[in-house]
Amino acid sequence: MSKIVEISKQELSTERVELALDSEVKSALKDLDKYINVLDNGESTFDKLDREYDTLSNKYYKLRAEVINSRNNLKKIESQIKDVMTKYESASKNLGIKANTIKEYKLLEEGLKLTSAYIAGADRDLKPITAIVKKLS
Repeated sequence: MSKIVEISKQELSTERVELALDSEVKSALKDLDKYINVLDNGESTFDKLDREYDTLSNKYYKLRAEVINSRNNLKKIESQIKDVMTKYESASKNLGIKANTIKEYKLLEEGLKLTSAYIAGADRDLKPITAIVKKLS
């Protein structure tokens, strides 16, 4: 009978060890599953962020190009306005009148102010846009 009790104690001890190990195995497998999911989701998230980065980067490059193009065209228009104003001034001087009394000349003055303001705005806007584009490069 003592042998039976001894064997029974051994079996119980073995079962306790197996149960304790079982718990550790379950915990380890649960952690493994958790971190595998994090990495799987991370890869998917990275791919999504990479696409969003490309889209955003392209938008900034396009915006910068558009601002530069508009600014350059405004510079040309500004020069044209100044040339036409000079012609008005010369013609009005020959006629003995002041250029600023002519309706079209006044419109050119307003156009020149507006053009100059937008060129200054483009120059101001280009600084942060260019800084962002450099960061994206």
